Amino acid sequence: MGSPREMQEEPGPRTFPSVTTDDGGSTRTEDPPPFARGAVIRKSNPLRTAWMFLVTLLLVYTGTIFLYRLCFLDFRLVPANATRVTTADDPTWRDFDMVVTVIFWVDLVANFFFSYDDGRGNEVLDLRLVSRHYLQSHFAINLIACIPEELITAVISLLTDTPDAGGSVNQGVRMLRLQRVSRLARLMRLSRLGKLKAQKSSHWYRWLQRQKSARVLNLAGGLTWVVHILACGWYLCAALHDDPEKTWVARRIVDVDESGAEVPLIDQGAFDQWLTAMYFILTVFTTVGFGDMSAGTLGEIVYVCFTMGVGAVVHSIVISEVISAVTSVDQMNDFVNKQKELMESFVAHTELDEAAEVSLKHWIDCTAREWFTTRYDRDAMAELVMGDSMPRDLLGRLPASLFKGQLLQHRFLRICEGVCSVPPRLPVLVALAVHPSHFDEYEIVYAAQDYPFSMFLVLRGTFAFVARPSDTGGIVDTPKSSRPSYRSPSKRSRPSLRLPMVARPSPRQEAAMCADDSMRSHASTSSQDPAKELRPYVLFSSGAYFGECELVRTQPRKATARCESEGGEVLTMGREDFKRLSDQFPQFGAKWEELAAKRERRRARKQFEFTSGGAP
Repeated sequence: MGSPREMQEEPGPRTFPSVTTDDGGSTRTEDPPPFARGAVIRKSNPLRTAWMFLVTLLLVYTGTIFLYRLCFLDFRLVPANATRVTTADDPTWRDFDMVVTVIFWVDLVANFFFSYDDGRGNEVLDLRLVSRHYLQSHFAINLIACIPEELITAVISLLTDTPDAGGSVNQGVRMLRLQRVSRLARLMRLSRLGKLKAQKSSHWYRWLQRQKSARVLNLAGGLTWVVHILACGWYLCAALHDDPEKTWVARRIVDVDESGAEVPLIDQGAFDQWLTAMYFILTVFTTVGFGDMSAGTLGEIVYVCFTMGVGAVVHSIVISEVISAVTSVDQMNDFVNKQKELMESFVAHTELDEAAEVSLKHWIDCTAREWFTTRYDRDAMAELVMGDSMPRDLLGRLPASLFKGQLLQHRFLRICEGVCSVPPRLPVLVALAVHPSHFDEYEIVYAAQDYPFSMFLVLRGTFAFVARPSDTGGIVDTPKSSRPSYRSPSKRSRPSLRLPMVARPSPRQEAAMCADDSMRSHASTSSQDPAKELRPYVLFSSGAYFGECELVRTQPRKATARCESEGGEVLTMGREDFKRLSDQFPQFGAKWEELAAKRERRRARKQFEFTSGGAP
């Protein structure tokens, strides 16, 4: 028996192969260095991430608490004998508003130095391009939102400063209206909410959208926020009216005092008025219409018509999204139930014993849900890659990111180095043809005399050809299968089977039907396990591959392959996919076939030299 170094296949590669376009051209061109690149703050900068988080919190405050303060406190309707107290009179709120204003002014300038994506996946680091993009996008919105109230008040005062023959009384009324309108200038801050659109590209937002429960909560929160905004506008319709006694706030009766007199809503606190406004907007959204509140003035009628239009759109969006979320869960359950029904029919047809039936049920429970979430039309994606619609530069960048960059470094794609470069379509098509599979220690990947349906590219762990050493060389025994134990899917351990949406069976399905990969043989931890009596004589570490020799020759397996490490991960490729890639890329196909013959001769020689005297 040879040493472990002699048994081992070539280790995983350490460098990336060169990647060019299919016609031999380069996928990238040399661009001039970006202007003032060091002054640009990248998306990955932790300080920028913290700053964007702070700005997001302030934007949420602007769209919720600030709006409530402005409408229900600063514009609050009070009885004739009461005194209005605004939040501007509170030094705490005044200081807080000053801090918020300073932060938004800083953000107005800081965005000149924040990099952006050009729409093709490239992060732009040229300061001139960054500044130009900012000026052409949301700079105007940010600038308008930062305009001080005093400046807007002065402009309005200048525009309305005309001679008035009505005397001091009319002048006082006009100034009162001027102050009320100038306070509305604070609504300009709501334009900052447009910056929230940029957060949709963030990683945490995409992760949140993938969670079904988070989607429902997101819809509920969005509906509440829209109702809150329209409720504030509904209250402003009354607050801006010349005669508050004619508005819905005064007409709404909420209680009766001890003397039997009616208590209108205008005598209640700000929170009660806000809650009543929310209630009315919800009745309009849901088209319930209890009739206890209605529009009276012309401004209220116009606003309610506008609210009904918005409500129809928002209500439809929310209902459709909720139905979509619930339906997706039902579709998953239907898919799992169909797999269970299929398994039960198979058990009844083949008269399996109870132990095998329990194992099959446990396997379905652990993996079927993951099959549903990972289904996609691989043939359609392959046509997209092979077509001309995908940009060349994007196609050239994809290989370095496939399976965290491990696929492009794999020996399976490096066999033609020095002869030709790796076309970018090849790694992408290989990624479409494979699916990850996980194995436990001493778990049999395939056994001798099995019919070959797949080959395997090692990503993690160590695999080996195993045999029982003897005086005349290694004896390839088929180990008896012990009772399998299946792991439930987790973040780091995905199920080994995937069901694509295409009509043709996947490699794993073919293997299951033909008994190559139908049931994995998990080895028992006991010392009497027959699988443990086998010894490795050819090792495959990360970056190596095995199982292709029998695919090329179309003959039964000549050896037994087993996982030797505590955990291993491979990319499984079916026979038909392997042959298709060989036909599409004949240079690589010829090299794969040539190496398969050499590797098989080497394996046979190692097996012949695997004598009992050298066994560990």
